[in-house]
Amino acid sequence: DNLNQYANLLSEKADGESVRLAENIYQAVIDDKEYKLGKLHVSTLLSVHCLAKLYSERGSVTKKRAGDVCVELFTRAVMGYEQTLGEKHPLTLTAVHDMADYLSRSGDENDSAEVLYRRALNGRLEVLGQDHPDSLLSSMQLALLLVSVDGREIEATLLLEEVVAGRSRCFGESHLLTLQAKSLWGQHLVDSGNLIEAERCWRRCLDGFKLAVGSSHIYTVEAAKNLAKLYRDELHEYDKAIPLLDFCSSNLSRMYGFHDIIALTARRELDAVMELMQQQSEKLMSTLSGSKNFEKMNRISSNKSISPLNDIKTDGHNEKESSLLSGDNNEQTVNNCISSTHSIGQMVQNGPSPSPPVGKIKSSMSLSSPRTHRRNPSKMSNNAD
Repeated sequence: DNLNQYANLLSEKADGESVRLAENIYQAVIDDKEYKLGKLHVSTLLSVHCLAKLYSERGSVTKKRAGDVCVELFTRAVMGYEQTLGEKHPLTLTAVHDMADYLSRSGDENDSAEVLYRRALNGRLEVLGQDHPDSLLSSMQLALLLVSVDGREIEATLLLEEVVAGRSRCFGESHLLTLQAKSLWGQHLVDSGNLIEAERCWRRCLDGFKLAVGSSHIYTVEAAKNLAKLYRDELHEYDKAIPLLDFCSSNLSRMYGFHDIIALTARRELDAVMELMQQQSEKLMSTLSGSKNFEKMNRISSNKSISPLNDIKTDGHNEKESSLLSGDNNEQTVNNCISSTHSIGQMVQNGPSPSPPVGKIKSSMSLSSPRTHRRNPSKMSNNAD
């Protein structure tokens, strides 16, 4: 058992040497337990189950056809649990669920994976209850499988809603498992075209991960990356995507090193979005510049069309019309008319006044002549404006 636990710890590491060592330990423990306890003993089956999970998650260093071996080991574990513990024992259902995980990841056995997921889910609902973590896990994995199947989106949506609600009840809103379920729900909203709700969901997930595990945790970085991709690919709001991608780039550089491929990829994504932002800004400035020029030309054209004084001649009868149409002369013309009316009234009451000398008449006519009120065409155009 101690060797089995040590192999479990090694299997969690990603380097090939640890996987090789864990594989050898599991195989040695299985051989020893088969000899001492028998092939159907629960302890033997547990080691078989662990080796199968190692092959499904990490692959094999020593075996070329690890996939076939993995299916054989899972089948042996499930059948052994069924004979020893029963079909609905939690260990049996766990082995069934793990085998479905492996088949769904392979991509070629979705139908078989769905059958196994449903078996694990129905058994866990019956034995453990609806809000048990294992039941919720089977519901979530089945929903993720059905999302990729045409015509099964409604069932997948209902299952995901149940998972989010169940984990919220079981663990609380800020628990990691709840936040992971909400993150998957956000992806489902994006796939469904509900981008505004997806933005709100992923924003809450990002804030929740920051509070739960801190800003520099990989879960927080992944949440920020999801939100940044939504702004970049779907909403095209590059100004909101850039700070998030910069956050991801800096944290991934600290986690994996500045020259690691993951950090380099994050920086390339940031540079690409900044270039898109620059192109968007240049396009906007070009559009605004063209709009201003259009408005200026339209204003000039309007001024010409509403200013009739440009086409009026300044001699004879037309000159008098120009003087009357001029804005500055309107008030003076009215005053002259009032003065003339007043003079006519006095003449009617007092009789005709003596005729003035001829020279004075010409002088009076020259003062009231329209030629003395000729306007500058530029000033007339300004008044029209």
